[in-house]
Amino acid sequence: METSEAFPIELRADQEHSGIRTAVVIGLFVFLILFYLTISAVWPAFAPGNLADYTFVISCGSAIGLALVSLWALERLLKRYWPSGRAIVLDDAGVQATDPELDDLQILWVDKPFQISWWFYLRGYPRGGRERRLPKHWVCVATQLQAGENFIIVYTYAPPKEAVVWTHYEREFRQLNPAEVYKHGLTSRFTAPSRPEIPSKLLLGKDGKHWQAEQRRWLYGYELEREDFKRFMDFAASRQTYHSK
Repeated sequence: METSEAFPIELRADQEHSGIRTAVVIGLFVFLILFYLTISAVWPAFAPGNLADYTFVISCGSAIGLALVSLWALERLLKRYWPSGRAIVLDDAGVQATDPELDDLQILWVDKPFQISWWFYLRGYPRGGRERRLPKHWVCVATQLQAGENFIIVYTYAPPKEAVVWTHYEREFRQLNPAEVYKHGLTSRFTAPSRPEIPSKLLLGKDGKHWQAEQRRWLYGYELEREDFKRFMDFAASRQTYHSK
């Protein structure tokens, strides 16, 4: 699919970075206290009948509701004006990954990069970090572009119904099962989630390249919003088709 967007196209990665998560937690407490104090001070003066006797309950309930709405607006605002600094840049020449802590990495279309894609459910294994905050029935969808030793990995999280546009095509997107690489048992329930070493039997198996790419994703992957992931996939498909002619 060709695009009419002007180049370069910047796709911001990791929009829910640690700075925003910290600000959201602090904002929650600030909003709760602010709305509670405001409502509890104002409510008795305007409460009809004997509802003034329920000032505490009404103040708490209202403060929680208003705080959540305000937190939603704050998070959207922070995502817009406080980027992580990591991004994927698309243009006619290729794909560039930018990270303030690493050198920029570029893969050119003329080098005809090799692409593999995979997905898995967020269940059946001990989740940590960002994955823990998402519903278990959601899926992670990922893809890797590689030319020589250079590779760029992008991924997103989505409800199964939205991800079916990719997961339905088994030849292009291989399904992995993370439970195969995580230890199970009583001790694993009382330890912090961590990324395990992928067994050699999986790396040497039929899905070995996908498991290797998944291991790389843990360290080097760029998380995109669902719409941006779709833009990346569509753009990569159009450029690769063009340069294969």
